Amino acid sequence: MRRLGAVAVFLALLATTAVPSSLAQKYEIMPYLGYRWGGAFKGAQYVEDGSIRAADLEIEDGGSYGLLGSIALVPGINLEILYERQSSELTLYSVTLMERVTLSDIDVDYFQVGLLYEFYQLEEQKIRPFMEITLGGTRFDPKEGIEGDTRFSGGFAFGAKAFLNERFGARLQTRFISTPVSAGSNIFCGGDGGCYFYPGNIYMNQIDISGGLIIAF
Repeated sequence: MRRLGAVAVFLALLATTAVPSSLAQKYEIMPYLGYRWGGAFKGAQYVEDGSIRAADLEIEDGGSYGLLGSIALVPGINLEILYERQSSELTLYSVTLMERVTLSDIDVDYFQVGLLYEFYQLEEQKIRPFMEITLGGTRFDPKEGIEGDTRFSGGFAFGAKAFLNERFGARLQTRFISTPVSAGSNIFCGGDGGCYFYPGNIYMNQIDISGGLIIAF
C-alpha cells in the first residue's frame, strides 16, 4: 500500500510537466478483450472427515473482457475507471491427497479506479506510452452453491496508445492486479458445507494482456 501511495504522489507531480497535445480529448471510452493468467490461492486449509487438509485453489487461465472510461484531469494525467470480467473455473488441488478437482464455474470481476500518466514530447505525437496505478475491488462469484466474496485489490498497468485521428485510436496494455487475503480469512464457503481458510496472509495475483478501440470526444 505504501508503494502504491508513493507512485500516486509521483504521478501527480508529473502532471506539472506533462505537455499538451493537439490530439488530446477530454474523455475516452474503450471496450477491450484480453487474456488473463494466474489466480492461485496457495496454502488453503479445509476440514474433511474430521481432518484438516491442505490445498491450493486456482482460477484457470482464460479470456477476459472489459470497459474502461477515462477523463483528462490535466494534460498527460487521466482519471480512469474500469470494469473487467473473466469467466473461468475454480479448481482445487489437494496437497494431502495429491489430486485435482473442479469445484465450480466462477466469474472474477475487477472494479478499479486509477491514475494514468502519458509519456509524450510533441503535440503531433500519435503513439503515447503510458503507465497507470489502480485501486478497487475484486468480486469472486462462484456457482454450484458456493458463496461469493468481495476483496480489496490494487495494481498497475503499462502500455501504449496509438491515435489514428482526434476521435479514434487503439490501446494495448499489460495489467497486474493483486488481491490480498488476510490470515484467518474464510473464502468460498458452501458447496460441501465447509469453508477454505488461510492460516497466513496470501496474495492472489493475476496478469493480463488486452487491447481495444479508443473512442475519444
